[in-house]
Amino acid sequence: MAEPNSDSLNPYAAPESALGRPDPFLQDDFTVRHQFIDCEANVLSIGGLLILGGIVLCVTFGFGALYFLNGMGGSGGVSLLACGATLAIGQVVVGLGIRKLNPQYRVAAIVVCGLWMLFIPVGTFFGGISLWYLLRPASLYIFTPQYRAIMARTPEVEFKTSKTSLVILIFVSAAVAGLITFRFRL
Repeated sequence: MAEPNSDSLNPYAAPESALGRPDPFLQDDFTVRHQFIDCEANVLSIGGLLILGGIVLCVTFGFGALYFLNGMGGSGGVSLLACGATLAIGQVVVGLGIRKLNPQYRVAAIVVCGLWMLFIPVGTFFGGISLWYLLRPASLYIFTPQYRAIMARTPEVEFKTSKTSLVILIFVSAAVAGLITFRFRL
């Protein structure tokens, strides 16, 4: 009598499947780009948010420094405002680096987004979402030279926003603008 194959009778053995998750490095450039385009668009948006926030902070700290320099607020706050303006300029530089998908700026962006978490509730919201996107494995891959080479070979692949998302964005923006207008008119 022949001995049975112990592997085929093992009820605890891992199932074998011919359909595995495809290796992104063994696929063509278009497939890889389409697979990571959402993460790429989100990281580029985070870079834009860093730039926008840095510009707003620079303007705020700049006006604050002018206020203190004109003698209206004393002399102690000028150095604090200068330090804040320097950090804001740093945030703009980090945002520009993220927009170029430069891997050297990824860690700095993670630190800045972690600092955003301290500013409850809006900073916590944007910082948390930004950290989630920057710490994903897909995000790590889009900062590699291989992915930038794929981007250079596939310039015709673009991220497309759905019409529903645009309608929701316009509606929310109009509602916020209406609330702000209503608040300051009273």
